[in-house]
Amino acid sequence: LVEERLELIGVTAVEDKLQEGVPSTIAQLQRANIKIWMLTGDKQETAINIGYASRLLTSRMQLLSISGLSSLEHTRKVIAARYSEVQSWRLQFGQHAAKRAKRPLALVIDGAALHFCDEDRGMRRLFLSMVADCTAVVACRVSPLQKADIVRLVKRHMEPSPLTLAIGDGANDVSMIQEAHVGVGVSGREGMQAVRAADY
Repeated sequence: LVEERLELIGVTAVEDKLQEGVPSTIAQLQRANIKIWMLTGDKQETAINIGYASRLLTSRMQLLSISGLSSLEHTRKVIAARYSEVQSWRLQFGQHAAKRAKRPLALVIDGAALHFCDEDRGMRRLFLSMVADCTAVVACRVSPLQKADIVRLVKRHMEPSPLTLAIGDGANDVSMIQEAHVGVGVSGREGMQAVRAADY
């Protein structure tokens, strides 16, 4: 609505580079069977690109997407459809499917869909059952408060109960860092708020 009838007089770009060693670190953590979720305020396309750049996502993975949903009913239908996909994937590979599958699962979900999942108990159960088989989860378009809500959701409702660790480098990560069992703050150009709020 705003970007109409504007005369373009200049363009600038900012490169948000990954810190050194991030892709290799994520690859090692995944080899140790640690589930990694990326929670970001970025739009879906940017979040997926960062996922590939950081090696959280790979070309081998089968991407499941739950995004762009405007109502509880629509979200319920899409969650049920993705859950059916995961069920057929489990049948294909049998017990310990996540370790044996040639094409591991990765889920991309936006903040709106996560909000509906958190509100509805039935959808929450399906969602958590789905992510149990996903090697990686990318949550895009999430607010700082939602980041903490996601950590809380996993802590309280995932079976078996996991130990959570949150890593962030900015003020928008503080609530997430404080909600996790272990919070890690990375000092950099984003300021010191995350570091001051963290355990490490």
